[in-house]
Amino acid sequence: MVDFNKLNSKLQNVEAKRVDRDYVKEGRHVVTVVGAETRETQAGKEIAIIECDVLSSSNPEHTKGSGVKQIFALSNEPAWRIDQNLALIRAMINAACPGEQIDGAFLGSCLTGGNQSALAGRNLMIIAKRKISKNDKAYLDFSYKAASADDVVELSAAQPQAAAAPVVTANVESNDSEDDDVPFDI
Repeated sequence: MVDFNKLNSKLQNVEAKRVDRDYVKEGRHVVTVVGAETRETQAGKEIAIIECDVLSSSNPEHTKGSGVKQIFALSNEPAWRIDQNLALIRAMINAACPGEQIDGAFLGSCLTGGNQSALAGRNLMIIAKRKISKNDKAYLDFSYKAASADDVVELSAAQPQAAAAPVVTANVESNDSEDDDVPFDI
């Protein structure tokens, strides 16, 4: 017979499997933030992970109800990259929580807590534009604006991706964070 108390003790020591989400791709996306978490990767970087559900998108790969994420490095990166990521996080918070004064406590409540994050349940629009760096590398440039669940982004006609250069995202999608599952009680 299974000893459920013993099994529960083991259960308390493992992280829940999280919802598999794609990185935000090119286009305009109206999303609801599902949760946010800040953690340290195996490589010693501190990262913030923002997970969202798509309400509407101009990109056919992000269908309504699909999950997307953005990951921002907060340490162990060049100072310019950290500053760039903090600027993106500030823009995201300003879009999701217009009028809120951002201090250390509010920032912490936005970037932690999983589905209890101050961002959870908030709507915003993520705008991801393909750009070319001065080194001729394609990347996605992100910006954010306030949106409501009633805002709808029209689906764009699929564009041929074969001729397009591979995209490097501006929010540092590091390979080591791909294996870091963040549990959210969704």
